[in-house]
Amino acid sequence: MWQVIRSILPKTEGPLRAISHRYQATRCIVDDERAKYCTDQTLMLLEDSVAAMFIEEKFNSSVVDQVKNIYADFKEIYRNMVEDTDEIDIESKNTILEAIKKTELEMGILESMLDRNQLNDAYRTVQIDDSFLKNILSLRSYKNLKPILARYPSVFPVFSAMYDHLSLKVVLPLGSFLRPSLSQYDYRSILYSSVGISMAHELSHSVDNLAVAMATKKVLQQRIDCLVSSLQEDIEKNDDVSISNITMYYKEARADLVSLEISYQAFKAQQQSQQLPYLNLNEDQTFFINFAQTMCGNMADRYLVTILYPPPKY
Repeated sequence: MWQVIRSILPKTEGPLRAISHRYQATRCIVDDERAKYCTDQTLMLLEDSVAAMFIEEKFNSSVVDQVKNIYADFKEIYRNMVEDTDEIDIESKNTILEAIKKTELEMGILESMLDRNQLNDAYRTVQIDDSFLKNILSLRSYKNLKPILARYPSVFPVFSAMYDHLSLKVVLPLGSFLRPSLSQYDYRSILYSSVGISMAHELSHSVDNLAVAMATKKVLQQRIDCLVSSLQEDIEKNDDVSISNITMYYKEARADLVSLEISYQAFKAQQQSQQLPYLNLNEDQTFFINFAQTMCGNMADRYLVTILYPPPKY
């Protein structure tokens, strides 16, 4: 992946020259099997390459309907995935399908994100109510978002999207509505590999407890053992990881895989996406490189994504 990124740098021009010079000084540790360890500036070229292009672009409230339609497509794909599997019985399938059906989408901003000092406590006691969410439609243009961007110049969708199991809601944060993820231009490769991945990941959590509960103890142990085996090197390097919490890691790893399958299926079902300016990449390349940016990029200056779930301070 790093070779792919490096190969496109010489082709940048205009406003990207300074960005490419800065980017060439960065490092990313990736291989064919794992691309989970990235440094501060890793895979930020895609985001930077279009930032200057859309600074004055106005927020269009119709994007809310667009996201709702995408979410509905995701739910349909997820239901089909469950229906097609032969690993669970009919009764269990129906229970899981009902859980997916009931899970709705909530769009707004986490109020706690505005005060970084309160982030840790708020994360542990998060509640979904009117005081906690701010209506995205009240923020009509990019210039209104600058104070927030100054504090959080990072990938918002991964940083604060969540699933609330009490209200059965996927909460999609304000940052997901920034360009280029939702733009007047048709960059679906970016939309589906950022906002789409985030939504699909949280949607997949709607069946976490059901999926674990419905697996026999033997089957669940096999799944956990498989995950532990594949992540053993990472676990040994990370003092914060407890094997007793491995079921939670299993849920997160499963959500990552499911979200990629859901979002990519939905993306490929659409018409061809426009190519990003200055980047000589086809839509599939853009999708997967931006997916890596979303999953591996720096989510906050206090936390670099180089360890397993969950972030120790959040």
